[in-house]
Amino acid sequence: MSEIARQNQIVPRSATTIIARLEAKRLVVREIDLDDRRSVLVRLTGAGLQLLDEISRARSEAAIAMCSDLAPAQSAELLRLLTALDAVAEREWAASRDCLAPGDEGERRRQ
Repeated sequence: MSEIARQNQIVPRSATTIIARLEAKRLVVREIDLDDRRSVLVRLTGAGLQLLDEISRARSEAAIAMCSDLAPAQSAELLRLLTALDAVAEREWAASRDCLAPGDEGERRRQ
């Protein structure tokens, strides 16, 4: 749980509680890490991936609605800034992805 907690900037106990709740809702499953039996992997289920897609679509629609009143120059500037921000986020994600491994239905995260 320590890696999930670190990436989400929460304490490990909170990560454990959150994962337990997601598991009870069948959105994630826990699995033993065959490469390191001391670790546990957390993987999104099909239902978890579907919910993630729904949330992503809703956020995109909300962002489009919020930006609909911007002037063309403002839209261009916002796109430029968001592209730069996305590049920074991608670099940070790439630096931390050593804790991820491909799963059957989603990505796994070490606990």
